[in-house]
Amino acid sequence: MKNHRHCKLPENWDNHEQWNQYWANQSDALPLPQVWSAWHNEPELRFLDFVRNQSQRKVWFAGCGINFAPIFYAYAGCNVLASDVSVAAIDFLRQVNQQGITSLVSNVEEINADLKLEQLEQIQATNLRFLVHDFREPLDEYDFDVILNIKAYQGLPTTSMKQAATTFYNALKTGGYAIFDTQNVQGDYRNQIEDSLLDVGFYIPFHKSERWHREQLNSTGIVYVMVLGGPIIPQWGQYGDDDWNTRASQDQEILYSLHSEYQKQREQESKEVQEILKGKQTKIAHVVYNTG
Repeated sequence: MKNHRHCKLPENWDNHEQWNQYWANQSDALPLPQVWSAWHNEPELRFLDFVRNQSQRKVWFAGCGINFAPIFYAYAGCNVLASDVSVAAIDFLRQVNQQGITSLVSNVEEINADLKLEQLEQIQATNLRFLVHDFREPLDEYDFDVILNIKAYQGLPTTSMKQAATTFYNALKTGGYAIFDTQNVQGDYRNQIEDSLLDVGFYIPFHKSERWHREQLNSTGIVYVMVLGGPIIPQWGQYGDDDWNTRASQDQEILYSLHSEYQKQREQESKEVQEILKGKQTKIAHVVYNTG
């Protein structure tokens, strides 16, 4: 959800000065209005219906950068806190919000119809608060329905990740959801992200069967990619041209066999997951692994 140029991310995610410069470089111009259909398909908005169905619709965008999603969530009726360590990012989002929803959407009637909103006299989201905050540090609010962290967690050093996980756990109400949207993090680092959340008390649905599946696949030594949740042999790299079909077919059968066993284990784990989600007595973390 960006209307700015590409810049290289800071190498040290703990360096606030680098983040502030990064967002300052990205936010040198206000966005141009687009039709709502262009915004609607942005990945950050796929959680909007879920958030709107929560009891208080109270959501914290932690590490929001200059993402416009908090403005859309607030416009849709959610009670939103948008925070970032970067003063430049927060000042920019505040300026965009002051311009009103028409600074982002050229056809407000379409967004109102799509979100089933009555025409609003006030086009500026007033249920949106901005805060300069380091989410490794405690937050003086403890009752969020949903916490959304969009690609602002995965690159933290281990110690900072644990500190942030504690902050998120404490800020989320019991029965709430913390959603961590990441960029195709795999292997040991994926385990590290999940462990940082599990260690502070979060429950991650299906993490047992998912981790078993990853570990079994990796133990084969076969190079694979995940496509639509299943392991696929890529058509490059690990076989010679002469025997590609034979060896690839053999290895794919191994992967299929493990995937079949994974599906059985996931089905068995499903009962536990449903009971925990239905009970609403814990705090749930979802780690989303986007590809691309």
